[in-house]
Amino acid sequence: MRRRVGGERFGRAAGQDPQREKRGGLDCSSGAVHAMFERVPQRGEDVHPMINATSQWRDARPLVRAEVLATSWEIFSVLLFSSAVVPAAFKTPWPSTFFLGSLLLSSALAGRLARLGRRGYFIAGVVRFVTWPLIIASFVAGSDLPTLVTSLGFGVMAGAFRRAVYRRELDPMPEDPSPVRLRSDLRTQLAENAAVAGIVGGHVMLLFSVAFLRTASQVVFRAWWEFIPALASIGTIGFTLAVRPATARLLAALRAGPQGDRELHLQALTQARTLPRNLWLLNFALWVSCIALSILYYRPPTTISTAADAVMQMGFGGLFAWGVSSFQRGWHEETVRPIVRRFEQWTDTTSNVVVLDLRMRMLREFGLPLLFTLTLSLLASIGLYRALAIDLSLREDFNAITALCASFLMLVIAVGGTFVRAAQRLSDPLSKLADAADRVANGELDQAVPEVSGPLEVQGLGRSIEHMRTALAHTIAELKEERAGLETHVEQRT
Repeated sequence: MRRRVGGERFGRAAGQDPQREKRGGLDCSSGAVHAMFERVPQRGEDVHPMINATSQWRDARPLVRAEVLATSWEIFSVLLFSSAVVPAAFKTPWPSTFFLGSLLLSSALAGRLARLGRRGYFIAGVVRFVTWPLIIASFVAGSDLPTLVTSLGFGVMAGAFRRAVYRRELDPMPEDPSPVRLRSDLRTQLAENAAVAGIVGGHVMLLFSVAFLRTASQVVFRAWWEFIPALASIGTIGFTLAVRPATARLLAALRAGPQGDRELHLQALTQARTLPRNLWLLNFALWVSCIALSILYYRPPTTISTAADAVMQMGFGGLFAWGVSSFQRGWHEETVRPIVRRFEQWTDTTSNVVVLDLRMRMLREFGLPLLFTLTLSLLASIGLYRALAIDLSLREDFNAITALCASFLMLVIAVGGTFVRAAQRLSDPLSKLADAADRVANGELDQAVPEVSGPLEVQGLGRSIEHMRTALAHTIAELKEERAGLETHVEQRT
């Protein structure tokens, strides 16, 4: 009786059809639940343009999102390549024309290649890989082998980035993947995580080196010809060799399935939980080693001045390596998360994930990256100052750097205080709404849900909980009246 009347009440609140109301069933499908609690803008209330843009991007076709991401990234890569490695490309319009034409051709072929599945994604990457050296060869001398090798490296990065974007957007991992899918995609996804993080990190490092550290294009050119290909090959081979033993137990346990040996599943669960941290340490060591070797190769510390520059560059590079490796660790955790859930189900093991409140989660997810970015900007500013300053004494140099550090500290305090305040303003209303939802769940329907301030979504959540409370209270009141009427009717009959 209670379920039937409650179902009718919530069916009307959710806007269900009358036939379902007559049947008295409670529709608990995801669509009905979403309709009950969907945020509906009030009359005269405008939706923020940023929310509109985010919704439109999320609702766009996966192929459109993939093509926009890949094309935008390659345009940025072309501009960085031209300004940092081969400035002569800006002297003639033909390279830009050829590149734009090739990007339009890739966009035109995207639909057909997408229908081929993973083979089509690979072909799309190969097309971009081949395009780079062909276009560069059209305006440089055929004997300029270093420039062609450099363009070949950028072509490899463009092709790998496009292939990874296509696979993630067009063939994402399902919510509940099968053991076969997990086993077949594990090493591929880990390799793509490392490749994309390395590509993005390398481009940003090159941008900082040219724009902030004032590295001459000839130095960058020599690095791409003499040093970076060897380091990239060593790093790729080292990561590939390390991933195979690090995932051996995982693949064996997935191959055995839920009926496999429990001890094997427990070992695989332990390996899956520690895999992101181990790969983070490996990538951090590789990045720091490459940066240290490049500093020693190009700027041997023979004097106090060059030694100070080398220390500063090493700190800049170490911080940068930490940031890239940390972002890569987040991607690795996302990759192994369904595997960890699967092994926890097979072994009846509880999750060891530490649940944080919203304030701490925001400080960790946004505050630490912000601090990383500010520290990176400080080191870049110091590098720019040292590149522009000429014939300064050691004391003048020290005073200027101290002033920069003091300004940075004031900026961190100001931005950090603002961020903590914003986190508090967002977490406080959500905490109030959580308490109100607990009261409703416990049957305490007399106290209204407090009005809260904050974003539109938070206010909408508060109104939805209040609507649920009033609907439940009204339904229970009707049930009591109906029960009282039935009892009176029974007494009259007897």
